[in-house]
Amino acid sequence: MGENMTKALRFIGSPFLLLLSGCATGTVNDLHSTGGGRTYDVPYSTAHRLALDALEEMKFSIKKDDPSQGEIRAETGRYTNGILACRGNLIGIFLTQVGTNQTRVETQSLYVVPHDDWACQDRAQQVISEIAKRLREGASTPSVQSKPVPMVALPSETQPEVLPQTQAEVSSKTRPEVPPGQVANQPDAPTKRTPIRRPFDFRKTTWGMTKEQVKKSEVGHFETQSDDVILYSDMVAGKEVRISYKFVGDKLVRGRYTFLETHTNPNLFIRDYMEIKEILTEKYGPPVEDKPVWSNDLYRDDPKSWGTAVSAGHLAFVTHWDIPPTTIFHVLRGDNFEIVLGTEYASKELIELERQFRKDKALSDF
Repeated sequence: MGENMTKALRFIGSPFLLLLSGCATGTVNDLHSTGGGRTYDVPYSTAHRLALDALEEMKFSIKKDDPSQGEIRAETGRYTNGILACRGNLIGIFLTQVGTNQTRVETQSLYVVPHDDWACQDRAQQVISEIAKRLREGASTPSVQSKPVPMVALPSETQPEVLPQTQAEVSSKTRPEVPPGQVANQPDAPTKRTPIRRPFDFRKTTWGMTKEQVKKSEVGHFETQSDDVILYSDMVAGKEVRISYKFVGDKLVRGRYTFLETHTNPNLFIRDYMEIKEILTEKYGPPVEDKPVWSNDLYRDDPKSWGTAVSAGHLAFVTHWDIPPTTIFHVLRGDNFEIVLGTEYASKELIELERQFRKDKALSDF
């Protein structure tokens, strides 16, 4: 197990759909837009083409392509994923033009057979990540549409994130027009796109904030606090969570969501893990690490018992993103038949401060 994964599992601490009743078969018509998604700085026609290209390159069969309605529906046939025989995935891409050069894109995936093993989602997750990647890259290239369209008003509570403009886009909009017969100045040299730091690192906070600053930013329900931790509760992605803020020397260094959902069927925790991972992948792009970690192979060849394997401590799921200046770990693990699902954000810049604090504390204990 890698060092990063070991640290993630230690921090989280101990205490897509795997099984559903019935044998109904899903179809592309079962996919529906729910009004979420993300807005990209690309024209509608460009977003539509990028989504189609990704689906076709990853061997999805296009079942419906209706640009006028903003709908693309596709599916895979039967395929194998390791030892598993997968009966196919369904993908729906829903596009809405928002202004002249912006498009809101929502993706939804389902199984052809709802109770197929969760690992059969891999093909769907790959194409969703690829579409998001191409749309982000497309947003870095300035483009215009010849005919403006009316702005579509979105409800404020579901207003998706709009990617910031790149320097090249800003320059192209602010450069003055050159009158006929005059020579334009030397055009700007192409600007290499660098990662754009997001306005916040965890929820509405940035690393290094004091406790008082965090308290003013947090809108969740206050639970309790100690010398170095403040706890809140709230709803995230439709799930009840505990929100933890970790401080060193009155500087915020970590934040964590601990999901409080309970299930009698342990396989449903894997479903929750996959749902949150899909959201994080849509926002942050493909992870740098994403794999199950086995410490005991007893249930390894029986995917329908993987929820039990997690609860027994035999199996953990870990996904890792590296988003400067933040490291993100999304972890599902268990022990003694108690399962914990959590997502942790940690400052890369303040990691040495935290390490020194732990070292000093350990020395003071002896």
